[in-house]
Amino acid sequence: MKRSGAKIPRIILAVFLAAVFAAFVPLSGGPALCLAQSAGGSLEHDVKAAYVLNILKFVDWETEKLPAGAPIKIVIAGSDPISDSLEKHADVKIGGRSLSVVKVAGDIVTFPDCQLLYIARSEKTRLADLLKNLKGSHVLTVSDIPDFSRQGGVVGFAIENGRVKIEINVNESKRAGLKFGAKLLEVARLIK
Repeated sequence: MKRSGAKIPRIILAVFLAAVFAAFVPLSGGPALCLAQSAGGSLEHDVKAAYVLNILKFVDWETEKLPAGAPIKIVIAGSDPISDSLEKHADVKIGGRSLSVVKVAGDIVTFPDCQLLYIARSEKTRLADLLKNLKGSHVLTVSDIPDFSRQGGVVGFAIENGRVKIEINVNESKRAGLKFGAKLLEVARLIK
C-alpha cells in the first residue's frame, strides 16, 4: 500500500516523540531527566531543537526581509550544544526553505544577517546588550534564559510544573515584523 504525503525523516520523528514524551513527564528528577543525563544531555538539546524547528513552521517574516527560496539562517550566540542538534537537521525544509546553522562565540557585538538568533545561557550577563543591538531588526530571538521574553526577547522557553512552556513577547514580535500562526499563539503564554 502506497502512502501519500511527505516522508518524515526518522530523526525528526524521534525528536518529536522525545518532545512529546518530555512534555508529559516532569523534568524534576523524573525519567526524562534520567534519560537526558544518561545520554550526555543530548535529549534535552534535541528537544530544544525540535521546539525551535516547530516554532519556525509558525512564523512569517516580511517578504522583502526573507526572499522566496532563501534559506532560513539560524545563528547560535554563545556556547550551547543545541547547535549540534540543529545541525543534524540541516537537510530539513521549513516552508520549502533549507536551514543554515552558524555558531558564533566570543564577544560579538553584531551578528551575521539571520532570521533566528538562539541566545545560549552562557550569554545571560550580556543579554541586555545583545537585545539592544538587535532593536529594529527582523530577527526572531529565542532562548531558555529565565524570563527571556520579559527581558525583551521574542520567544522564551520556561519550565512550569516540570514542563516546557513557550512564552512569546507580543510587543517585541510586532517590533521585529514577525507574525506568528494562530496555532502557536494558542499554546504559548503571551507576554505584553
